[in-house]
Amino acid sequence: MRIVHLSSVHGPFDTRIFLKQCKSLAQAGYEVSFVVPHHEDVVIEGVSIHGIKRSQSRLARMTQVVLDVYKKASEINGDIYHFHDPELIPIGLALKYKGKKVIYDSHEDYPSDILSKYWIPITLRKIISNLFALLENYSVSKFDAVVTVHKEIQQRFELRQKKVVVLHNYPISQNIEPPENYSRKLVWLGMMNEIRGSKQIDQAMTLCPAAELDIIGPSATNTWNCSRINLLGNFPFEVAQKKASTYRAGLVTYLPEPNHIDALPNKLFEYMALGIPVIASDFPKWRQIVEDAQCGILVDPTSPEALAEAMKWILEHPEETRLMGENGKQAVLQKYSWSAEKAKLLKLYKEISE
Repeated sequence: MRIVHLSSVHGPFDTRIFLKQCKSLAQAGYEVSFVVPHHEDVVIEGVSIHGIKRSQSRLARMTQVVLDVYKKASEINGDIYHFHDPELIPIGLALKYKGKKVIYDSHEDYPSDILSKYWIPITLRKIISNLFALLENYSVSKFDAVVTVHKEIQQRFELRQKKVVVLHNYPISQNIEPPENYSRKLVWLGMMNEIRGSKQIDQAMTLCPAAELDIIGPSATNTWNCSRINLLGNFPFEVAQKKASTYRAGLVTYLPEPNHIDALPNKLFEYMALGIPVIASDFPKWRQIVEDAQCGILVDPTSPEALAEAMKWILEHPEETRLMGENGKQAVLQKYSWSAEKAKLLKLYKEISE
C-alpha cells in the first residue's frame, strides 16, 4: 500500500506530518512518500521525501508550488493521498476524480484563521473566510476521510463527512535526561510572530530586567526593543528539544485570535513533555490542561504587565517551577502522549484500505 503525504507550505521534517504521521505509517509497514518543498530527494527513516522547489512568494506558493505538488503526486501514483494544506483542496479533488483515496488533514480552523491574516485587507477577510468555508464544506463530503486537531472542527465537518478523526497535537515520547542545572533563561519554541504575542513579549521583557529569552525557531518579528531577546534560529527537532529542556520555563502566549482560542498548540505539550513549566495564555481549553496538571502559570497574553509578573515569579521560585515541570511531564506520560493518537491514525488507514 503506497501512501503519499502532500504539503506546499510545511517543512520536510514537520512535527505533525513527518515525525508523527509519516514515520508512524512507515513503522507500520506502509510505503510512505512525502511531497514537500525541499532541496533534494532523500529517504529518511523509511519515508521517501520528494522535494519540490520552495518559493518565498505567497502568490507562487498558492499557484506554481501547488501545481508542482500535483505533478509530483501524480508521478508517484499512490493508493492513498493525505494532504495538509487548504491550498491543496483542488489537488485533493483532482486526485479523487482520478479514482484515488484522499484524506484531508485540517490542522486549523481555516475560516477563522483567515480572519487574522494581516496580509488580507480587513474589508475582504470576512468575504474570503465565507467563500473558503463554502469550498471546504463542499470538498470534505467528497473525500474518503478528514483528520483534524480538535473536536470543534470535527463537529463542523461531521455534518458533511462520516469519517472524521481527531489527532491531537500530543508529543512523541522522548528519553531526554533532565539537566543537572536548569538555565535561568526562558524559551519560546517554534514560530514567533505578532499574532503569537511578539509585541507583548517584547514589552514584558523590558518590564522584567532579570529575564532573558531565547527563541528557538523562525521569527517573522526581527526587530526587538529588548536586547535580552535572542533569536537562535532553526535546529533539527531532536537538537531543539534537548536545548529547550534546559530552560527555566517555556512561553506559549498566543493572542486571543479566533483560531487560537480553541487550538491546542504543539509547543504547550512539548514543554510539558520536556519537564519545563509553561507560561501560557489563559484560554478555557488551555486553562483546563494547565490547571489540571499544575504545570505552569496562566496569563492574559494581551497584558505585558501580566507576562512580566509571571516571568518574575518563575525566576524567583526555582523549586516551585521545577515541581511544575515534573507535573507536566507526568501528565504527558499518563494522558497526552502521541501513542494513543498513533493508534487512531493506523486504525483510520486500515479502514480506508479495506
